Amino acid sequence: MKRREFINLSLMGLTLLSSSQLYADQTQDQKKKWDKLSDRQKEAIKKRWKAIQQMSPEKRERIKKAFKRYRQLSPERRKKLRKNIRRWRKLSPEKRQRIRNNRGRWRKMDQQKRQRMQNRYQKWKRMNPAQRRRLRRRLRNQ
Repeated sequence: MKRREFINLSLMGLTLLSSSQLYADQTQDQKKKWDKLSDRQKEAIKKRWKAIQQMSPEKRERIKKAFKRYRQLSPERRKKLRKNIRRWRKLSPEKRQRIRNNRGRWRKMDQQKRQRMQNRYQKWKRMNPAQRRRLRRRLRNQ
């Protein structure tokens, strides 16, 4: 065996030994954390783990990316996101479907039409309640 091959193999062996020690340390830490969980928490984690394992690889990857983005959010943005998620869950299935359909139509719109709708919405927001009522009546009577 040449000296260079010996050095390379030795380095690979040392790397494997050190990485296996790191892995052992990590698994010990994880075991300690697991042992601190209540039975209810352990069951919830197992249930989620099984659900994740049954997902397609593409869906798992999307979830991973979403989690990474979530971790990068500021605490205020996380709080707002959790609030929006709670609001979404409270919606009826029909309302959720209507929102999904509207969003799909929005995505298909060309940029000019989107801009016109955004401008109209901004005008709507600036109106007082009486102006909004008059506009609704006028639109109904057309």
